[in-house]
Amino acid sequence: MRGTAFCAEAIPQRRFGDRFAAIAPNDDGDCFAKTARNDTGLNGYLFRASILNLGRATGGTNNVALIISNDAATVFTGSWGIYDAMPEHWTLHRDSKRIYFGAAEDSYIEFDGDSMNIVANAVTATDDLNLTAQTTTIGDGGTTDYSKFEADGTLEFNGAATVWADENIGAALLSKPAASQPDEDNFLDEGGGDTGVTTLAFATGEKASGSLEIPHSYKNGSNFTFHVHWQGILAPAGGTDNVQWRLTYTVARSGATLDAATIVDSADTAIDAQYEFNQTDVTEIDGSTKGSNGGNVLIEDQLLFTLERVAATADDYAGDALVATIGIHYEQDTVGSRAILTK
Repeated sequence: MRGTAFCAEAIPQRRFGDRFAAIAPNDDGDCFAKTARNDTGLNGYLFRASILNLGRATGGTNNVALIISNDAATVFTGSWGIYDAMPEHWTLHRDSKRIYFGAAEDSYIEFDGDSMNIVANAVTATDDLNLTAQTTTIGDGGTTDYSKFEADGTLEFNGAATVWADENIGAALLSKPAASQPDEDNFLDEGGGDTGVTTLAFATGEKASGSLEIPHSYKNGSNFTFHVHWQGILAPAGGTDNVQWRLTYTVARSGATLDAATIVDSADTAIDAQYEFNQTDVTEIDGSTKGSNGGNVLIEDQLLFTLERVAATADDYAGDALVATIGIHYEQDTVGSRAILTK
């Protein structure tokens, strides 16, 4: 056989470990024999074909080594590339060395000493990387904290991979009762100038009602926090005053009756400067027990609520609290739902 291809003819049958003659092409492309030898780091004999060697690596009688060298006379001195360190592992034992794919070396896999890089468009910028599997996980391998792509492309977050989002409604959308309703007032800028933006201004004892739908990206059964954003436009009388809110709520679900409402008061929120904006986290709602019939809160459920300003436990703020938005901070484990009504 001529040329640079591996020469294979006339190789005698030998037992593993016997000394034999290896075949390699010479400069003219002719096949010739070289005597196999026991190189440093091997406890068996090599079968050498120019710079390709197959032998037995140190560490056990079943450890086979495939050694690619850039020096036909040198093995295991820094020029080798692949060997078997254990019977079950093959290793590309070099940093920043690439395994290429494609006729034009279009794509490659490489460990650069810090990161594993998979490059699909090394030659053609528009080449894609396609992964096909029942599930594909990114993170800790699918144990606890990971993102999972399902076979149809749906993305799901698990463990620490979940993210948080905000679902808010403006105060202007709240309905006011016949009595104890807040007045309307305008937000003021830091110099006391009228912004011209009107909202509901809650004095102590005033309230309004509203509702919002549990978003389809919500992680069913997880806790979420009801909160309110507000501004105090009157200077606090005592240097630091306090505002407190009361939430009355229940969760509605299609095809079910309403559970009894839950009433909870927030902690005091301090206001120590005129025109200051504040956020009050009124309460964390238990998503595993506050759904229909004491079960999980689910996507598509309706949170029905009344927000009332009540007297603070100390140093109640005398001015109105102008509400900007009311909403929930909630945990997401998908971008949306898999079907219109199905998580």
